[in-house]
Amino acid sequence: MRLSIVLLKQVSQFRLTNYIPTRRIPGNVLLGKHRVRRTLSESEKLDMQRRIEIELENMAHLSRPYLTEEEDNLYENDPIRKEREEKALALKRRQEEIPEHIYLKRDLLDRVSCWDTLYEGELNNFNEFGDEGEIWFGKYILTKLVDAVCRLVIDKETTTILDIGTGNGHVIQRLLSRGYVHLTGIDYSEKSIELARTQIGSNIQFQVIDMTASDTSLLDHFDIGIDKGTLDAILLCSSDQRKAKREAYVATVHRHIKNLLFLISCNWTRNELLEFFQPKFSLECEIETPTMSFGGRQGKTVTFLVFKRND
Repeated sequence: MRLSIVLLKQVSQFRLTNYIPTRRIPGNVLLGKHRVRRTLSESEKLDMQRRIEIELENMAHLSRPYLTEEEDNLYENDPIRKEREEKALALKRRQEEIPEHIYLKRDLLDRVSCWDTLYEGELNNFNEFGDEGEIWFGKYILTKLVDAVCRLVIDKETTTILDIGTGNGHVIQRLLSRGYVHLTGIDYSEKSIELARTQIGSNIQFQVIDMTASDTSLLDHFDIGIDKGTLDAILLCSSDQRKAKREAYVATVHRHIKNLLFLISCNWTRNELLEFFQPKFSLECEIETPTMSFGGRQGKTVTFLVFKRND
């Protein structure tokens, strides 16, 4: 009886796992000599292969930090590189040839010496590069002006037109292309007249005239007058001279213009211009120009009015 009890206790403590080998690995399966290695996928193998190839290439370059003669010749004869270098060199030469920009100060804009300097630079640019120079108020306003003249001035053969402050002659060039014949350009800058004559030719009459001078007897009388920014430039003078110059300008225009005056200004509003020219001129019409809004109010960057001379 006692023996059976002892045997029963022994059997109850017996475990088969103690005598049958298993593949169980105790502890962390990713470390140690019994660690389990994870199976790599094909994409991981290819990625590792690419990384090894890159490293081998880097090691090859680092072990030989210079170009072979063949590689050096290939670089020198590269057509794309040569084209880029030639363009960069041409751009650098072009920039060196362009004269330094002339910055105009407001208190100098009413002086003839300032405009002579400006138009002398534009004349040099035209002679060297064929550049026609700056278009005051831009091409859009210039086109609006020429279209308005063509709409209101039908007779192109006999109508005489005066371009007041001709500058580089852009207005006269456009009117010539539209078929107008009797055109005259005036400016108080001799360099401006030289520039306009160089661009347009000697078949157009040009004169050096100051519209605010007391004596303008050398200037003829014209059916139409055009002012694109000239009055603006004249009134950039000091405030104590502004009224006298404005009145002298209006009197000269009234004396030499027999019918219409096309006036474009970026410094003065419609009401201000009407006040300037009354009672010698009355408003014929206003040409629409772009508007802008600021601070809840709407206005125009450029005012374009057509005045009619009062007899």
